[in-house]
Amino acid sequence: MMLHYTDDAVFKAIGSQVDWMFKASQPPADRPFGVYFTTLRPDAHRFSARTRIPKLKQAFVFSFDGQTGLRPIEGDKGAYIFWSRVDYEVSKPRQRYHGPSEQLP
Repeated sequence: MMLHYTDDAVFKAIGSQVDWMFKASQPPADRPFGVYFTTLRPDAHRFSARTRIPKLKQAFVFSFDGQTGLRPIEGDKGAYIFWSRVDYEVSKPRQRYHGPSEQLP
């Protein structure tokens, strides 16, 4: 299961669509332009340190099956962080959950 964490505004924009479209952008720090996903749940040991997802963007989550078109990032974090250089669409049949992170089944 792949997970994408986000804040309230982006959650509402993505969740309002039948097929979820995750928009590629320039993240902070040294990561390349793209859209990022993880396999780590919010209760994973040292989640924030391991994913570098700001607390504000941990409020909501989208979960879906499969990772077609995604590639692991370079290095050790590639075991649990994946990305796409372009916008990434998740069709309805692949969608599993979207809502508050603390309620992730």
